[in-house]
Amino acid sequence: MTTKFKYLLFFLIGFIGFLSSQLISFLAAKGGVFIYKNEKIIPLFLFLALIAFIIFSLLEIKKEANYPLLISLGLILAGGLSNLFDCLRIGGVADYLDMYFLKMNLADIFILVGVIIFFWLKLANMKKV
Repeated sequence: MTTKFKYLLFFLIGFIGFLSSQLISFLAAKGGVFIYKNEKIIPLFLFLALIAFIIFSLLEIKKEANYPLLISLGLILAGGLSNLFDCLRIGGVADYLDMYFLKMNLADIFILVGVIIFFWLKLANMKKV
C-alpha cells in the first residue's frame, strides 16, 4: 500500500464520516430530536487540537500501514471535523443521543470508537515487542 493511498484513505474515511455525522445531525434537528447544545467547547481549541491530530495521524500513517489504524484515525478525524463544524455553524455541538448520564452525537461515537481501536492496536503492538 503506497503512502499516497494511505493518506487518501485516511481523508476519505474522515470525509465520509463527517458527511454522515452531519446528515444524521441535520435529520435529528429537523425531526425535533435535538436534545442538547453543548456550548462549552471552544472552537479555537477544537481547531488547534484537530490540526495537531492531523499532523500526528500523517506521521503515524507514514510509519505504519494497516487498515485498522487508518480506520481508527479516520473515525477520529470525522468526529473532530463534525464537532468543529457544529461549533462554527450553531455555536456549539448538537447532541441528540441521550444515554443516561451522557449526551452524545454520532461524531462523539466516531471519536470514541476510533480511540478504542487505536489504543487496542497500540496495546497489541506492545505485547509483540
